[in-house]
Amino acid sequence: NKYDNIGKNQSPMHDGYLTPDGKYFVIAVQGANAVWVLNTTNWQTVGEVATGKTPHTGPGATWGNTTYVPALEEGLITAINTDTWQPVANIKTGGPGLFVRSYFDNPNYPYVWADTAFGEHKDEIYVIDARTNTIAKTLVPVKGKSSWHPEFTLDGSSVYVVSQEGNEVTVY
Repeated sequence: NKYDNIGKNQSPMHDGYLTPDGKYFVIAVQGANAVWVLNTTNWQTVGEVATGKTPHTGPGATWGNTTYVPALEEGLITAINTDTWQPVANIKTGGPGLFVRSYFDNPNYPYVWADTAFGEHKDEIYVIDARTNTIAKTLVPVKGKSSWHPEFTLDGSSVYVVSQEGNEVTVY
């Protein structure tokens, strides 16, 4: 199958991920400030969902029926309901982010981790409570140095955060 005119051809299309159930493919259409969604069961386009400026889906984060998309050009994470494919919250952060992660294998762990890759608050990692779509905690792995890409261990017991400028890895 081929799909065209995605985001009214506002390029670039950048990064995509499958929801944990594998049913939806979510891809950033950065020039359109939206994500495009494909139902992988019936190969039908679900639609496009408005996000912050220049979305970056990265490896993706979903908890329950909500998926999270950070914006590269503003301090914003868009929470999107995967039943309706409508935004349900705009979570303000300290600056533009690249990566969001969740541990979807455990429904009792309702937290999404996100970075602020650029700007004045580039050293901040946010732990978002997915039940309320609010920031529960702000972590600073290496003060003043950019920290990116939180990644869960296979069993979900720890989260690794890389400080690119600090040349360190912090394990929570």
